[in-house]
Amino acid sequence: MPQSKGKLKFHFHNPNSVDEMISYILPILIEANTPKFKQAIQKYADKSAELLNSQQAS
Repeated sequence: MPQSKGKLKFHFHNPNSVDEMISYILPILIEANTPKFKQAIQKYADKSAELLNSQQAS
């Protein structure tokens, strides 16, 4: 008969201050999300240009 598995519990100890942690993690998050951000801005710009062109053609 198989044993039931208990839930895993994780505990993290961070000896750094909040400011130190933010100064380390924030640049990583910004770098990781920059391509998504640029793509979203380009998509919005393209839609805006299409809307503007269709309004001018009318």
